[in-house]
Amino acid sequence: MEANQETCEVCVYFYETNRRDKDYDGTDVQAIGYCRANPPHPYYENGQPKVARFPVVLSHMWCGLFEVKS
Repeated sequence: MEANQETCEVCVYFYETNRRDKDYDGTDVQAIGYCRANPPHPYYENGQPKVARFPVVLSHMWCGLFEVKS
């Protein structure tokens, strides 16, 4: 698989939660979801810890933990 094809959308760790028909600039469909490659991390709001969550990613993003869906 070529490097430019290793995106979140085709990664085993990507969990899609939403899909936009058109992006703000009129481009094609964009999937939004969570990266589940690592455990959820707590996030803080006004210095107070909140519920832990997975990182939110867009389908065209990529990282070094990529594994293709089978």
